[in-house]
Amino acid sequence: VLVTSGLGGRFPEGYPVGVVSSVKVDNQRAYTVIQARPTAGLQRLRYLLLLWGSDRNGEHPLPPDEVHRVANERLMQMMPQVLPPPGDMGPPAPLPAPATGTVTTPVSTTPAQGARQ
Repeated sequence: VLVTSGLGGRFPEGYPVGVVSSVKVDNQRAYTVIQARPTAGLQRLRYLLLLWGSDRNGEHPLPPDEVHRVANERLMQMMPQVLPPPGDMGPPAPLPAPATGTVTTPVSTTPAQGARQ
């Protein structure tokens, strides 16, 4: 189980955030690749911030469209039930047409002739 360290004071110590699903030693890069499944129900969250390390040196940041594409690919690899496959999403829904029609005037508040006030 992965838990928060409490370092930095942003999150309390010992809060469970994931369960380790695999550990692979990468001898070519001298570090270990650890994959974990989040403990949160990602399909029920309204907001989610995903952060990944990068082999890039930061000199040429990815354009926003590329960031979204890569994030969606990685999310599909980790949690395929969260998003439908890209081909199933289809084109974006068209915007609704502006409302058209006649404007009605409000009913008069003047009493009818002969009516008591």
